[in-house]
Amino acid sequence: MLSAGFVNQEEYDGRIVGAPEDAKTIYSYDDLVYVTIPARQTVNIGDKFLIYAPLHDVQHPILKKTRFGKLIAGLGILQITAKDASGKYTAKITLSFDTIERNNMLTPYQEPALVFDPAQKKAKDISGYILEVTDRRAINGQTHFVYLDRGSMDGVEPADRFVVYADTEAREPRKIIGEVQVFVVKERTSTAVVRRSTDTLSRGERVEFKK
Repeated sequence: MLSAGFVNQEEYDGRIVGAPEDAKTIYSYDDLVYVTIPARQTVNIGDKFLIYAPLHDVQHPILKKTRFGKLIAGLGILQITAKDASGKYTAKITLSFDTIERNNMLTPYQEPALVFDPAQKKAKDISGYILEVTDRRAINGQTHFVYLDRGSMDGVEPADRFVVYADTEAREPRKIIGEVQVFVVKERTSTAVVRRSTDTLSRGERVEFKK
């Protein structure tokens, strides 16, 4: 889940610019790296950042002209350990999920809600669509990730569960093909793990809050 990423506008808040070992350009767990953070961002020793790479633009599968930003791939996590007089920070890579390189970007780390039990607190009237799927797969099953076109501005919270319907049109009876649970929430989107599925889950499938 830590590597699942999210769909959002690029959240540029820094960049890896090098390492104490000058010749090294590919980094992994436990490596020290130098990073720069824009002056507008307040950074303290101990702060964590998600190391990421933007993949491809994501447009709504139903509302074709609606752009939601890019699919962001999580590559790892680093923690700030020191700052020098020039404003350059030293950080330690505490987790790596994929190859980490110079110029990979950073955004403040958001702890995913690793929730396995239902945590519905109240009924919500939220419906939407699967916006994107992991690695652009046409088929997504249990333990895969999907990205929804609903986020915090729509009332989505970590641990919310959504039922997935096979038919995107409001025809009866609708066929339930799965259930997903949200664990990362952005303003307009959310990332969810597939909890169960009886059929393939694809972009454009209808989702509704599980009441």
